[in-house]
Amino acid sequence: MHSTRIPQTWPLTEGQNDTVVNFGKSVTFLYILSLIYRTMMNVKPRLNHERYIGILQQMTPEQRLLKALELYEFGKALFVHGLRKRFPLLSDEEFNKKLRERLDKCHNRNY
Repeated sequence: MHSTRIPQTWPLTEGQNDTVVNFGKSVTFLYILSLIYRTMMNVKPRLNHERYIGILQQMTPEQRLLKALELYEFGKALFVHGLRKRFPLLSDEEFNKKLRERLDKCHNRNY
């Protein structure tokens, strides 16, 4: 069962990680709202989740890495296929430019 830890500090506004409000053990209304939202949005039952975790635990680190790389390649191919279906009339050069633009939007910019 997944348990959610209540943070002891919370950023005052998004993007201001250096400004933190300390509220001790009290819980803000927005935090409760976010928990409710996350709970409600996860309505799909995860019937095979325990089995999936068990299979992952039985794999060696090398097997898990290879599976992660396989899933990455599958996701990338799915992304390219979906983009090609969305823009079927683009030339190869235009498509590659569009693909690079979309991939740039996917990068985590926390560095």
